[in-house]
Amino acid sequence: MISGTYAFPAWLSTVHHDGSPRYVSNLYPRLGETVRVRLRVGGGAPVRRVFLRTCPDGEQAFTPAMPGPAEPPSRWWKAELPVAEPGVHYRFVLEADDGVWFYSAAGPSAHDPLDASDFRLLADAASPTWLRSTVSYQIFPDRFANGDPSRDPRPEEYDYR
Repeated sequence: MISGTYAFPAWLSTVHHDGSPRYVSNLYPRLGETVRVRLRVGGGAPVRRVFLRTCPDGEQAFTPAMPGPAEPPSRWWKAELPVAEPGVHYRFVLEADDGVWFYSAAGPSAHDPLDASDFRLLADAASPTWLRSTVSYQIFPDRFANGDPSRDPRPEEYDYR
């Protein structure tokens, strides 16, 4: 895989984190709570250290992640994430034998990514309980049969910008 001018090492494809319960200890944190986040890395990856990069109050902070026991074919790293603001964003910084790599919601990167690509947690944002038992439908009228093609707009009738 190539990003810009960097060729990614194969082991970077083994790195994974998402917002599921396996990777985030509390999906609906309250303000003031601490959430444990986990990062999965391939067992053979040359990762020496992992840091959780956050930005509390607009200042960068790096929290060392602790390696967990190897669970072949993977190794897990975990870090504590304080939820001190309504919206908390974070990414991982991996120090490996072949350099420093960043991992955000946009995937691996050889350079420090923009904050817009960070993973995010929202405090006090639990959905209403009734929502979990509902069924939602999306209706797309353009997918139905066209009853009168003579009424369709012509391409020259629109100014596209």
